[in-house]
Formats: sequence, C-alpha cells, structure tokens
Amino acid sequence: MKLIIISGVFAIFLITFSSAFESNKGKGNCFQNYDLNHTMPCSQIYNIFNKCTGKFIEVALNTSDPFKLCTDKHAYKSHRNLKLFFNLLSTSQDHNTTCSDIYMNKNSMGIVSKINSFANSLWDNAFCDDCYVNTTAISQNYSDYANQIFKLKQEYTNCTKNYNNNQSVICTECEDIYTQMNIIFNHHKEKFGNICFDIEDIVNKTRIEWSTKFKCCKDKKDSLTAFYSLFSTILTLAVFFYGSVYCFGSRNSIVETIDANHIVNNSTTTVSDRNAPSSSQSSSSSSNVKPKESINP
Repeated sequence: MKLIIISGVFAIFLITFSSAFESNKGKGNCFQNYDLNHTMPCSQIYNIFNKCTGKFIEVALNTSDPFKLCTDKHAYKSHRNLKLFFNLLSTSQDHNTTCSDIYMNKNSMGIVSKINSFANSLWDNAFCDDCYVNTTAISQNYSDYANQIFKLKQEYTNCTKNYNNNQSVICTECEDIYTQMNIIFNHHKEKFGNICFDIEDIVNKTRIEWSTKFKCCKDKKDSLTAFYSLFSTILTLAVFFYGSVYCFGSRNSIVETIDANHIVNNSTTTVSDRNAPSSSQSSSSSSNVKPKESINP
C-alpha cells in the first residue's frame, strides 16, 4: 500500500512539475536572487517553488556518482530557494487567503509538503550543511576543512597525472598529499561525527585508487609485515618451548629409569646377602655336628 502511495505521489509530482515548467516559462527563475521584502502573489511563489524543487531533484539525479549534490552550484541555489519559497508559501497570503490554503491544504495527501520534505531529506541525509559555513548565504561559502580537502584533492590529482600513473613513483612523491588529506578528514570526523557526503565520497574514492590502482597502501603492507614477523616469532618460541620440554622430559625419564634399575639391583643384592650363610657359620655348623655312633648288635 505504501509503495502504491509513493508511486502515486511521484507520478503526480512529475506531471505537476512538467506542466508547471511548460505553462509558466518566464514567470520566475529559480536561480534569481529575489527581494523577499517585496510582496509576491501566491501564484508566483508557488511557481518559483515548483521550479526550484524540480531543478534540485534533477541535479540530484545527475550528480549521484561521483556524488556532488552538496557542492553543485545549481543544487545549492535551487535548494536554498525552494526552502525560502516553501516558507513563503506557508506564511504568505493573497487577497485575504493564505497561500497554504490555496496550494497546500486542498486535500489530505499534502503533495506539496511531501515533495518539500523529500527534497530536504536528500540534502539533510547527505549532511550537505557540513560543507558550508552557512547555507543561507546567496553564494557558496565553504568551511575551512572543506576548502582544504578540495585543495588537497586537486593537488593529489595533479601529482598522479604528473607521473603518468607510474605506481612506484606515485607511492613516494604523492604520499604526503594523500596522508595530509586523510589526517584532515579523520580529525573532522572524530570531532563532529557527520561528514558532508561530497567530501566523504572524494576521500573514499581517493583511498580506493591509492590502495587498489596504485597499490600504495603502506599501512596495510606494514601491518601484514608486522603480523607475519610476530607470527613467526611466536611459532619459533612455541617450537623451542615444546622441544625443550620434550628433551628435558625424555632425559629425566631416562635418568629415573636408570635410578630405578639401580635401586632394584641394590635391593636384590642386599636380600641375597642376608639370606646366604656366612663361611664361619657354615664351618661352625659343620664342626658341631656329631658323627652317629655305630650300634653293635
């Protein structure tokens, strides 16, 4: 049911905005800077909102890969104006009738509000505000860290091109730029959590290129080397330990066997000595034996 409703919403959205573009040409430009202190009729406000929302979604589709929705100048201006004119649509009135009653409260579907929420969700879910000092300014005013990332990305691209994608040279000559980009990105992410997705996409694609295309992932190589070294050391110690235990165990077993045999032999000899009569006793016994007297008949 939800899928049917969503499909219906977007079908109506496409039809509405297509007809709006065709029937209202020249009646407002989404990229124009308007004097909001000047009163506008509801029809003009609605027309500009239509154009800005449609343009923003069009740009979103065209900047999905590589992702540039947040930093595209047309996306920035159209998103800024669609927010401004939606607010005007919600608060303005024309001939004692509010614009919201004319365009937003006609039925329970609330197409205008849903389309506005959808457009804003694209911007918000990409954390586009993180790219800017503020998003209310007429011109794009990037934050310091965003400017640093853009600058380092350009330097990295120039560096890889200068060495004609030579893997061994790039890994050495472009490493400082790549490392600095990651330091700035990681520091900002640890501090603020959310990252403007344009910047995250730039850094992620740079990392993939660095590790898979140029195979310069030094940290990974160092980790593997350290792992194998540690594994070899542990294996050697284990073999030495168990070998030592086996050798000492065998030696002790042999010694114990020899000692046991020696004790048994000594015990046997002692018992034999005790049971055997001495020579003096034998002779004494022989001398004490009297010869039998002969019996005369």
